[in-house]
Parts: sequence; C-alpha cells; structure tokens
Amino acid sequence: MPPTSPENPTPSRRYSVFVSYSRRDDAGEWVKRLVEALRDAASDDFDVHFDPDKEVFFDRDDLRLGRNWKTQLARAIREAEVLLVCVSKPYFESDFCLWEFQEHETKPTGPDDPPGLVPLLLEDTARDDQPDEEHQRWHDRIHQIQAHDLRKLFTRMAMAAVPEELAAQVQVLSDELYQQKQEHRRKTAAIGNLTRGTSRFVGRTRELTQLGDALESPSTVGVVTAVRGLGGIGKTELVRHYGNRHRGHYAGGIWQIPAEGAREMLPLLARLAPDLPGFQLPEKAQGNPELTGRHVLMELRRRATIGGHVLLILDNVSEPALLTDPQVGVLPQDSDMHVAVTTRLGTEDFAGSSRLKQIHLQGLSIRESVSLLQAFQPSSSGGHRAAFRSEDDRAAAEELAELLDGFTLAVEQAGVYLSTHPEDTVRDYLNHLRSQNLTASDTMLDDDSKTRIEHREKLLSVILDQSLTDLEHTLPGSLQVLRLAAVMPPESIPWPWLEELTKRTNPEVFEPTPQFLKGRWTRIRRTLEGRDLITEGRHPGATGRMHRLIADHLKTHNPPETDLVDELIIQKLDELGADSTKAPRLWEIDSLVDAMPHILQRSPELLNLVPDFTRIALKYLTDTRIAIMLQNLINQLSNANTRVGFLAQSLLGDSFRDIEPTKAFKHYQESLFICRNLFETQPEDLQAQRDFTISLNKVADILKYSDPGQALRHYRESLTICRHLLETQPEDLQAQRDLANSLDNMAGMLQNSEPGRALELCQESLTIRRNLLETRPEDLQAQRDFTISLDNMAGILKYSDPTQALKLYRESLTTCRNLAAQLPSDFRARRDLTISLNNMAGILQNSDPGQALKLYQESLTIRRNLLETQPEDLQAQRNLANSLNNVAYMLKYADPEQALSFYQESLTIRRGLARTQPDNLLALRDLTESLNGVGDMLRDTYPEQALSLYQEALTTARRLAERLPGNIQAQRDLTIPLDNVADMLSNIDHEQALKLYQESLIITRSLAEQLPGDLEAQRDLTLSLCNVAYMLENSDPRQALNLHRESLVIARRLVETRSDNLQAKRDLTVSLNNVAGMLHSSDPRQALNLYRESLIIASFLAERLPGNLQALWDLGISAVRLAQLLPTKDPEQVSLLREAAISFRGALAIKPEHQELGDLSYHVALYYAYCDPDDRDEWFTYADELAERFGFEED
Repeated sequence: MPPTSPENPTPSRRYSVFVSYSRRDDAGEWVKRLVEALRDAASDDFDVHFDPDKEVFFDRDDLRLGRNWKTQLARAIREAEVLLVCVSKPYFESDFCLWEFQEHETKPTGPDDPPGLVPLLLEDTARDDQPDEEHQRWHDRIHQIQAHDLRKLFTRMAMAAVPEELAAQVQVLSDELYQQKQEHRRKTAAIGNLTRGTSRFVGRTRELTQLGDALESPSTVGVVTAVRGLGGIGKTELVRHYGNRHRGHYAGGIWQIPAEGAREMLPLLARLAPDLPGFQLPEKAQGNPELTGRHVLMELRRRATIGGHVLLILDNVSEPALLTDPQVGVLPQDSDMHVAVTTRLGTEDFAGSSRLKQIHLQGLSIRESVSLLQAFQPSSSGGHRAAFRSEDDRAAAEELAELLDGFTLAVEQAGVYLSTHPEDTVRDYLNHLRSQNLTASDTMLDDDSKTRIEHREKLLSVILDQSLTDLEHTLPGSLQVLRLAAVMPPESIPWPWLEELTKRTNPEVFEPTPQFLKGRWTRIRRTLEGRDLITEGRHPGATGRMHRLIADHLKTHNPPETDLVDELIIQKLDELGADSTKAPRLWEIDSLVDAMPHILQRSPELLNLVPDFTRIALKYLTDTRIAIMLQNLINQLSNANTRVGFLAQSLLGDSFRDIEPTKAFKHYQESLFICRNLFETQPEDLQAQRDFTISLNKVADILKYSDPGQALRHYRESLTICRHLLETQPEDLQAQRDLANSLDNMAGMLQNSEPGRALELCQESLTIRRNLLETRPEDLQAQRDFTISLDNMAGILKYSDPTQALKLYRESLTTCRNLAAQLPSDFRARRDLTISLNNMAGILQNSDPGQALKLYQESLTIRRNLLETQPEDLQAQRNLANSLNNVAYMLKYADPEQALSFYQESLTIRRGLARTQPDNLLALRDLTESLNGVGDMLRDTYPEQALSLYQEALTTARRLAERLPGNIQAQRDLTIPLDNVADMLSNIDHEQALKLYQESLIITRSLAEQLPGDLEAQRDLTLSLCNVAYMLENSDPRQALNLHRESLVIARRLVETRSDNLQAKRDLTVSLNNVAGMLHSSDPRQALNLYRESLIIASFLAERLPGNLQALWDLGISAVRLAQLLPTKDPEQVSLLREAAISFRGALAIKPEHQELGDLSYHVALYYAYCDPDDRDEWFTYADELAERFGFEED
C-alpha cells in the first residue's frame, strides 16, 4: 500500500477546457475577455476553486517560460474534457489551430463518450474557401456540431472589459461546458462506484495511516467511527478520500454500499450487483438477496485475484447486528480484499466481532480547520495558492476554527460563504456568528456528547441560514430546490424529479432573462453541486445525495414540499407500474424503492396503488429492501385483515417465489386467508372478489406440481368468481382479461387429463381475447394477450388437429411480428416474437424441417441480439441457450459438427448460469437438459464422453428431486438421465443398466398412479415398461412379454379415451410392434394380427399427416415387420415391402443426412428389389446411390 502523507489542499493540474483560437482574432483581446468571463462563470464550481485559472487553459496565461511550448499545449489538450474552438476565417487559416484540432481528434475515446468539441461561431466561413481536402475535412468536422452563435458579439477592436451581452452568452456556454465536463468525468471514472468526494480534504494524517494499517491486515476490518451521535465530521469523506488517493492500488475497484438499516451482510452486498460491470446477475437470484450477495462476494474476490486489490466500503452502518462475528465472518480474510466501515455507533455497539479495528475520528484540529478555511480564500497575487488577505484574517480564522469545534460540515459551509462573499473578511463573519449567541465549546468538551451535539446543531443552523438566505437572494429558486431535495431519501435524490417539481412549483426558474438566456435551472444545479449541498449520488448524473444534517435543517418546519414529493413519487410508481413495454431505468427503480418505506409508513393504504410497480421492481433489484419494507409494513398494521395486508403478503410471496417456494407458499396462504375473510364479510365488494381470485391462482400455481388436485380446486373456484364478476360488469375490460386468464389456468391443468374440456376452455378464452382485440385494435396488451390464447389453444390441438394448430400458430406469429415492428426497441415484444417463431418451428419440424430450421435460426438471431443489448439479463441468457438447443436438434443429422457446436455453446451458458446460481432450480433443470443434449450428440462417436455427461445430468437431476421431493416435474426430469445412462450401460454393464431402468419405472409408475388421467404420465409409464422389457427379453422373456403387454393395455386405453390424439395412436403402434416381436416365434398368428393392427394405424397416421417424417418412418417399420412374417415373395409381402421402401425413401427425402434412416431405406430397398418386382432396377439403382452416399458396403 502506498504510504499516506500529510494532506493539504493541492491544486489539480488538469484543465477542463482548452481554448483553441487564432491570435488574429484576439488582436483587441476579445478572446481574452471571453476567457475571463468563462473563469468568472466557473467561480462557483468549488472543485476548481483552489486554482480557478486552471479550469480554462488559455495559452497567453498558462504557457510557462523555459519549457517546450508544444509539449505543454499537447498535454493540456490531452487532459482537457472540452476543446473550445473559436471559429473564424483566420482559425481555418492557422496551421497551429489545425495541429491543436488534430491533437484533440487523436485522443482515445469510447463509442459513448461525449464529443468534447464545442464550436463558437465568430464569423461565417465557407467550405469552398479551404485550400485542400485536409482543411475541408477539418471544416466539415467543426460544422457537424451545433455552434454557439457569437457573430453579433465578436469584434477585433480593442476591448477593455467584458460586455454584458457577452457575459450573458458565456453564462449559457459555461453551463453547457459544465454538463460536458460532468459527462466526461462519469465516462472516464475509474473502476468502481466510489464518487470523487471533496477536493478540499485537509489533514487527518494520523487517521489515514491508521486506516491504511487496518486495511493492510487481512484479519481486520477498518471501522471509522466518532464520538457517539456526532455526524458531519467526515467519516465517509475520510474513507472516500483514502480510496480516491489509492485508486491505482485498487485495480479491482472501489465499491461503496449505503448500509443504513442493514442487519445482514449478504443481502447488503446484494445491492452492489447492478454496479459490477459484466457481472452475470442470476435470474432467480433477483428475488434471493442472500444468494445474490454470495455471488457478489465471489465476483469481488475474483476481481481482487485477477485485477488487483478491491476496497469494499460499508457506509453509515446503523445496526450493531451487522458488525457481529456471524455477519463479519462472511467477509473474506485475505490480503487482496480490504473492507472499511463508517458508522456513528459507539464502541460498545460493535463489540460483537474480534475482527473490527476502530479508527476513532475526532473533529478537525484548529490547524486543520484553518487550512480548510484557507482553501476557500482567493489566490494570493501572482500565485496559485489560496491565502488569507491579512494577518488579522488568519487570526480570526483560528478563532473561528475554535468556535466551530472541528465540525467539518460547519467549517466547509463557513468557507463556502466566505468564498462567495469576498467583500466580507473572516473577522466580519466571526463577529456575525458571535452575535448569534454562539460561544466556543471549551466548557462542553468534558465528554458531554449531548451538549456538544446541541452546540454543533446550532452552529450549523446559523451558518446554513445565512448561506441559504444569501444563495436565494443571488440565485432565486435555489432554496425551493433544496427543500424539495431535503424531503427525498437522502441517498437517492433524482435530479430529473427535482427539475420536474421545480417546473410545476416555480416555472420562472426556466424562463430566460438577460443574465440567464436559457433560465436559471442549470446554474442552480451547478451551484448546489459546487457548494456540496447536493453531492454526487449512486447514479452519477441522475441522482445526488444530501448530508442528513443539512436535510434535517431544511425540513424542520414540516414543509409542504413533503406532499409535493409524495404526490410525484406516487405518480412515478403508477406510471412505471402501468407501462410494461419499456425497461425502467435503474436509478428510477432505486430511488422509488428508497422512497416507498417513508411514504408507506405515513400512509400504509398507498400500497393499494403500487403493487404493479413492486412486482416490476422485484425483477430488477438484488437486495432485500422490498421484502424488509413489506415485512415492516405488516408489523406496523394494527389490523392485518385488510387489503393492504393482503397485498403485502402477496407481494412478499412474489419476492420469494422463485428461490424459496415454501416461504412464498406461506405468504400466499396468508394472503388467501385474508382475502377469503374479506370476501366473506364483503360479498358484494368487487375488488375483494378480484383479490380473492388472484390469491387462489397464486396458491394454485405453487400447488400444481405437488398437489394438482388441490390446485385444480383453487383454479376452479377462481374461475367461478371470475365468471360472476364478468356477469356483474360485462363491459369491464379487466374483468374480461381476468376471466380469460382463469380459463387458461384451468385449461393448463386439464390438457393432459381432460383435453376436450381443456380445448373448450381455451376456445372460450380465445373468443374473449379476440373480441377485446376487435374493440381495441390499437391496444398492445390486447394484441399480446391474443397471441397467448392462440398459442395455448394450438398447444392443445397439435396432437389431435395439427393443421388447425399450425393455422393458430401462424396467426400468433403474424401478430407478434406486427407487435415487434410497432415496438422495435421493446425487449418483451421481440422476446415474444422468438417464442412464436419457436412454436411454429416446433410443429413444422417433422413436416417441413427446412422451414422449421429457418424459423429456429431467426429466433436464435433475435435472441443473440437481445443478449447483446442486455448482456446481464439472465432470462436472455437462458433464452439464447434454448434457441441454440433448438437449432442444434434440427442440424443433428444434416450437420452434426455444427449441431454439436451449438449444443456445447448452450451447455457453456447453462453451466455458467448454474454455477452463479447454485440454488436456482430452473438453472439446474436447464443444465440437465443441455448435458443430455450434448450426450445425445456424442453417444455414437464418443460414448465415454456421452456417458460422463449423462451421469453428470443424473447427479444434477437427483439433487433437484431431493430438494423437491413432492414435485412431479422434478421426478419426471429424473427419469430422463436414468434412461440415458442405462442406455449407455446396456451393452457394457447389463445389471447396472437394468437397475437404472427399474428405478425409472418405479418413478413413472408412481406418477401414473398419482395422475391417472394425465396423458403425459401414462405415456412415460409405457416407455419405462418397454425399457425394462427390452433388458429382460433374453434373460426373462416371460417377464419381458408381461411388461410389453402392460404397456399395450395402457396404450389401448389412452387411444380409447383420447381417440383424437395422434400421439396416443402412434404410441399404440409401438406397443403393438413390441408385443408382436415377442410373439414372433411362439405365436406367429397372434403376432401377425398385432402387426396388421399396427399397420392400419400407421397408414392412418401417414394419411392424416402427409409429409410427416415420423409418420412415414413408423409406416415403414410396421410394413416391413409384417412382411417379415409372410412367406417369401408372397404377393402381400412384396406389396408391403414396396410400401415400406416408398415410406423410408419419403422420410429420407425430408432428412437426407439421417444415418439410421439411410440404413433402413438401403436394406428395405434391396429386400424389395430381390423380390424381382417390375421396378427392381429402379430400387437397385436407389440402393447403390444410398451405399455411395452413406458409405455402406453393398450386400
């Protein structure tokens, strides 16, 4: 660690503005007067107050004799944020000006950096007057930027002073330069989120050394504290200054977190997640602050290891619980990651951890206070260093320092006042303070904290009163802005809100005047920032922060601004909650969430107005602020059985739903209990009825994977109430939407057990949404809802009426394309389009795989673009992985190398997601899918690798099933890798393979018993029966036959109950063929009958699904197996072989590179040709083509 050194105000040598001009234009010193006006306008920007001349580089003043002038110019241009160009004919004729422009243009910049070029138009110039292409390009570049028109004010005549007109124009120019300077500094900030802090830091040498020593020790945490209860003495500023001085040492970043109110370390660290560039925020961890905090800590340690040291600052800790061993123990003990804490707690409050090393901060010493006061004084004649104007002023400064008792905030504000009133001496100011009955505190220093606090509060009050009164006099409107800011959360004061409120309450601030041609707003903001009344906030440029003591002073009289701010915040909450078409800005979310607890504490009933915003905020926040706010609100309620209580419980459930479903379920049940009581006591209250349906649906959403029967009862009760609500208010749009949603919920539960009823419900939902769209064709939400209904209905029809399903999917896709075209920048509209593309591709992949591949690829392209625009969006990463799998599946046989590449890319993404969110159940489930997918690609060429992947998938699936013991989907997911591993072991470890298949069968049999009417569960059972039967066909053929027959019984029953389900019919052909195969030798007649039955069904399916790959394949299999039981060259056998050959050839035309299909088609073509039919030559030729294509050895 670099050693600390005594701190004195040191002028920065960097310039903000470089003035580029032709000497001919300054013949009458016009440019010199311009620079004077700029420097005067910057005089209130105290970050350059120590050396105001250095704000603007002007070569006549700033070139130093005895040094290379060109080197000085080049350095000044390189360091300046802005090149101010005085555009004139002589300017474009000057080789020096061209060189300065070229030096500026060669500075390294990023794509989002501000241009850094501000032209001042002194006189008209023409491109055609330029002598060559280089000068013309120079001329074009300058004129691309809107210039400040100073033509009426420019003169080459002698000028002794700055004219008023020029001063007014320069004021506008100065405000623009200030904004560009701030933007430049934000863009070029070092790694981390630490703000720059004051440029007037003085003294504290001993404390800085102590802090450095504490941070150097890997076992200690540096805690900067003060006399109990004292604020405003510079705890945060000390740590911030230390960090800023040692930025080079902390190459991994300096990260500051507001810690007031925090009791637990990991949820506090979670607040840092949005600030970490490139950090992959886990999708589900957005509701899991503890898990997010753990990953933030891992990321900080990674940055410390790779990039250099990291400094973590926990600012303004207010809860002793945060500084106990269980919480501090979360922080690593290593030399690369340093942790500093600031707190007003006393030593006795943080005795709960042995790792804490206290740096006790007293007030400034008299010497340090005098140095700080001196920093605000004007520069001495001919020098750059601030100085008191007389020895009496220095003596008065020492007396003033004694009076201010080392109170840093008071010393700073006193210095600000003296700086803005050069006509007043320090002695004058001291006398004024003494006239207010302020006395030195020598008699109060006997560790009487209360007396000292009272004295300091009075000091600050007197100083601020005078400064603010004077500020309002010189810059009207400033005090009102400060009062508005004071009633906002002190750590989150959004400048756009202050501007909006000022326009409402004091519009004259924005009206032009001779002094402020574009109004006073920018000057007010600039002055408040310059005087540290509002400092830089967590979101630079968008938010500021105000010291608590200043805010308390401004709002002592219950200001009316509170109501104004509350009204604006409620408006913003409503606006953001109502508009779901655009992503909110993070500073808005942060500021609103910080503001909500104060508003709800005063008026809990306002929660009724903001549930939509709260649900949106839960998607973006990474910490516990909302959960804590809701829990505190519940604790505050004297009667929890109110709508506010219902909303708080329901929203708490939302916050836990994806990461702690058990806890979410508890809160949902609480909300349901409240709603049921409200519904029963207020049966005619429509809002109570609607709330009841919402609670029923949320509880059912959790139950449907563990207790589907109870979930169905809740959905049914919700549907009944929704129907009643619509009957009561038939024209109400929300009631219509609610009914459609409830119909969809019921249909989703019934689609596998009662598909006919599910279809009726989907049809009713679709009718409602189609009517809504017809009456409101421009309503984007109505369009989106309509596509959902189309997709839901198509999803049910795709196995019974694929033609109609395709029609519905196509209509949905058309609507989604239109929505995406209307909202080209809307993330959700483009995401919805990818879902619709995938639905269309899914239903086409067997009948038109070429078109399906194009649709999947279009979806993949969109999802890659979405992820590029939002690289930290976890859902976007997951969606991309899904699309990669889809395209890989379609390329599996046509381009296996490319398919494997896509599968592996998907697996890489999903491994990353699962690694960063190990408790995220969906991420783990996705990982098992990718492991299975890559294993499928490798099983034939690299079986050992495939087996390893399948085994990893099995381990992950077992972990999921253990964590969700009653979850039906987790049990189903476990059977997939069980079967895959068993498949790979079937030829090398028959006994182990059989055990795995049997374990899978136990699961599927249990699920089928739990869900007797569920098509999916019954199908899974038939597949597991077949798998075990295959393994027993040689060792225990009787048992194998029994299992195949059990599978056949189930398959027949499914066809009888689902006569319109084409998938059930196909499953029946498989079971028929399996039983027939077992009876091939022992009962050929029965086998023949079963094969004939299978062929009839397969022929029906091929006719019903023309051009369908699977249907053609199945028909070929049924035909060839039946043919094998018939006498050689029997006419029926020949006919069947021909049908099989034609079917396989048709299937191969759809999938020309499919190896297994090519093998089948080759051998059946030869088998048929050897029967000596009339077209034998055609089929021999075809077989030869296949042998050449696939490399078969001719039989």
